[in-house]
Amino acid sequence: QQQQQQQLLQGPPHNTYVASVPAQLSIAGKPEVLAATEAAPAEQVVATRIQSFLESRVSSKKAASEVINLLSLEAQEDSKAELLTRHSIELRANASSIARTASEQALKAGAEAAQKVAAQLLDKISNLEQQAKKDEIEAAQLRAKSHADIMHADQLMAVADKALKR
Repeated sequence: QQQQQQQLLQGPPHNTYVASVPAQLSIAGKPEVLAATEAAPAEQVVATRIQSFLESRVSSKKAASEVINLLSLEAQEDSKAELLTRHSIELRANASSIARTASEQALKAGAEAAQKVAAQLLDKISNLEQQAKKDEIEAAQLRAKSHADIMHADQLMAVADKALKR
C-alpha cells in the first residue's frame, strides 16, 4: 500500500509498453515512430481508477478506524456504567445495613438517645439513597450515550459499506 501511495506521488508510470513496441518501417524503409498519444488516455484512465480505488480504501480505513474508536469508547462507557451500578448496589446494601444497626441501637438505648441516633442514621441513609439514585441516573445516562454511540457506529459502518460497494 505504501508503494502504491509513493507511485501516486511520483506520478503515472512511464508507458513502457509503447516504448518497447518496435518501430514500423515505411514504404521507403525508414522507421516510423508510433504515436504514444494513443496510450496516454488509457494510462490516465488507469491512474484515475487506481487513485479512486486508493482514496476509497483510505476513506474506508478512516471510517473503520472511527468505528473502532467509537466501539472502544462505548466499551469504556459500559465499564463505567457497570461500575456505577455496582457502586449503587453497594450503597443500597450499606443503607440497609445502617438501617438495621439503627434499629438495634434504638432498642438498646433509652428513648431520648435512641431518637437522636436514629435521626442521625436516617440522615445518613437518606444521603446514601440520594447518592445511589444519582449513581443510577448517571449509569442510565452512560448507557444511553453508549447506545447512541453504537447507533452512530452502525451508521458509519453503513456509510463505509456503501462506499466499498461503489
